[in-house]
Amino acid sequence: HAKGNRLGVYAMRPAPLQISWGIGYPGATGLDAIDALLTDERHVPDGDAANFTEALIHLANGQFCFDPPEAPEVGPLPALEHGAVTFGCLSQPRKITYPTINLWAGILAEVPGSRLTLGYHGMDDKANIARIKEVLAARNIGVERLTILGVAPHLEFLDRYNRIDIALDTFPYSGGLTTLEALWMGVPVVTFPGESCAGRHAAGHLWSIGLEELIAGDRADYQKLATELAVDGERLAGLRSGLRARLTESPLCDGVGFASDFLTAVRSAWLQRCEAGENSATY
Repeated sequence: HAKGNRLGVYAMRPAPLQISWGIGYPGATGLDAIDALLTDERHVPDGDAANFTEALIHLANGQFCFDPPEAPEVGPLPALEHGAVTFGCLSQPRKITYPTINLWAGILAEVPGSRLTLGYHGMDDKANIARIKEVLAARNIGVERLTILGVAPHLEFLDRYNRIDIALDTFPYSGGLTTLEALWMGVPVVTFPGESCAGRHAAGHLWSIGLEELIAGDRADYQKLATELAVDGERLAGLRSGLRARLTESPLCDGVGFASDFLTAVRSAWLQRCEAGENSATY
C-alpha cells in the first residue's frame, strides 16, 4: 500500500508462498494472496493476529536491522551549555498530532526553562508553525522556548541531535528510523506505544537495546518519564556517552545474525508449506 507498490502482481500469485515484511508498510495488506507477515512480538503480538489476514512469523530478535549511517560524533549534553534541558523530535510533521503537542506542552510546563526543537522537511511550513505555537501558547509556553527547523542534508540533520538532550516520540504513529538515528546520536527516546504496529516502532527498538524503562504505559506515564529524566543530569550523561555502543552491540546492528534469523524464518515457512502438500517441484 506504499508508493510504487506491486500488490496487483501479488494478487495474481506468481509464487506459491508470498510473505510481507513489515518495514515500509507497517500493517496488514488485506490480500488473501499474501500468506504471512514477517514481524516480531513487540510490533505485532499474537493477540493482534485477528487484525491480520496474514499468518504471523515472529523474528526472535526483532524485524528490523540497522546499518548505522555516516554521522557526526556525539557531543556533550546541550543542557550543560544552556542550563536547561532541550527536548526534541525530528519526525515528520504529520506524525505530530494535536494530542502529541498537548502532551509535550505539559512536559515543557513541568520542566522550567526547558526547550523544544523540531525539524524535518516541511516542519517550517507557516501553517505547521502556527498550529504548534497555538497549542504551546494555550499552556503559556513562550515562543522563545521553541525552535523549528526545515529540511537539511543528512549529516547536518543528524548533527541537530547534538542540540537535543531527550527525544520525544510521536503517537499514535511512532518514529522508526527516527528513533534509531536519535539513539545513534546518544539521545534517549521516551515513547508511548500505540495500539497498532505503526505505534510500536520506538518501543521495539528500546526493547532491543534493553531500555524498556523509557517505554511509557500511558500518557501520564510518558510525561512522568520525560520530566524525571530531564532533571537527572547524571543519568542523561551516562546514556549519551553509552547509547551508540549499546546500539552497536544490540541485535539491531547484528547484520549477520539478522540475516540468519530472516532466512531461517522464510525457509521454515516454505517447509511448512511443502509439508502441507503444496506442489514445490518447480521451485
